[in-house]
Amino acid sequence: MNSKSCVSNWKRSRVIPDAQQPVVVERKPITVVGMCWTGKMGDSTGIGELWNTFMARAEEVTPGAAVKEAYGVFSATPEQAAAGMMHYMAGAPGHPGIAVPEGMVCKDIPGGSFVTYTHKGGMDGLQDSFRTLYGWIASSGYTAEGRPGYELYDERFKPTSQENEIDLFVPVKPA
Repeated sequence: MNSKSCVSNWKRSRVIPDAQQPVVVERKPITVVGMCWTGKMGDSTGIGELWNTFMARAEEVTPGAAVKEAYGVFSATPEQAAAGMMHYMAGAPGHPGIAVPEGMVCKDIPGGSFVTYTHKGGMDGLQDSFRTLYGWIASSGYTAEGRPGYELYDERFKPTSQENEIDLFVPVKPA
């Protein structure tokens, strides 16, 4: 979606159970406004720089209010995945009628079935949480689907603390 305004049908719903096991959930579509990056999978430096750049301008997406939730949207075409590359977007929920700021994009993320897992701990363990999630998918009777997945950052996000929590969502379909 490359329009000048963005309409969101986003609604907050906490769906992660307290147990540290991946769970399949149904999620509604969301709309995210933010900035994009393409690079090597697992390149935390490039993604970190993208987040720093986006957060410096986040108030343009949420005028007059602090960003309370943010999304790290990830995807890869089959060709990108084979080359170890990915597309990543750092953003915030779009709101009805928002003008998409210069240098940002508005992206609709389809709803559907997602396997979800809550990363708990420092940022240095985030890739381990993704490995846990994808390992579960491989043995679950589901397969990853070609829709974008995302990380949900909310009030539990404390990047310098071991009490940090980030909800991870990977789109799936029955195998």
